[in-house]
Amino acid sequence: MPTFDKMMSDAKPPVFMRWETPERFYQAGVVLDLLGDWIVLQQWGGERAGLGSQLVVCVETEAEGLKRMALVARQRVSRGYQLR
Repeated sequence: MPTFDKMMSDAKPPVFMRWETPERFYQAGVVLDLLGDWIVLQQWGGERAGLGSQLVVCVETEAEGLKRMALVARQRVSRGYQLR
């Protein structure tokens, strides 16, 4: 297992995207967690109601996470969300 210093020196900035409709939002990001694992963090909810949820998906590599982000992006656009 890599040390924290090694993980931080190799770390890339996280990739985050946000999509919105007038009533709803959806955001997703590919990040390296504190244990050195790649995760895709997906969050969604209502703009006014403050209700929402999230999903954390573990992936093997950053590239796999970016593929999942591309799938999420296609789904959001097909459902009328605008990238912000």
